[in-house]
Amino acid sequence: FSGVGKTRLSVEVARQIASQFRDGACFVSLEGLSDLSAVIQATAGALSLPADSKLDVKNQLSFVLSQSEMLLVLDAAEGVVSDEFAVWISETLHTNPSLRLLITSQQPLGLQGERHFWLEPLALPTAEDPENIQRVDSVRLFATRVGERLPGWEVAPENASPLVEICYLLDGIPLALELAAGQLMPGGERALLEELKAGIDRLVATERDRPP
Repeated sequence: FSGVGKTRLSVEVARQIASQFRDGACFVSLEGLSDLSAVIQATAGALSLPADSKLDVKNQLSFVLSQSEMLLVLDAAEGVVSDEFAVWISETLHTNPSLRLLITSQQPLGLQGERHFWLEPLALPTAEDPENIQRVDSVRLFATRVGERLPGWEVAPENASPLVEICYLLDGIPLALELAAGQLMPGGERALLEELKAGIDRLVATERDRPP
């Protein structure tokens, strides 16, 4: 699924376990990339590799990774998943048992020894009782984000029904729920629901520094 929080989770994992590696952790965004050459350039840039006229970038990166003890996070890899990319990943890991890779993608690589951790949308409410639905993950996330913008706002009998519909309409996808929460105006739960029904594409980020 897109928008279930793969990027945020990978960043948090890297933050928590970076100290377990001699060289820490390195995050590389592959969003928008479409081939291995771009991946190599992005990874080299993230590692701040110095220019070396004796080695091309791929060989230089291979050498650095072969000597590193780190967690390398390759985020949003779905656009570059291919046989060529998989072979490069496999070769990179075989040259250095101390290197660990965390790759987020909407599809697996298909490599031997690959471990999958699937992220699913948040749980959806099954009733409209305010006391019950605010314990459900999707509603709790939406309510938390709205509360950050609108102090004093809370789940109540008068807004429970549209909130349940909003969570279902957005399939419990965290990013969609957060964007929707960013559009809610005081007392405007029903209006927001109607806008969402008219077109999900109207959801746009209103905070420039909110991570994907």
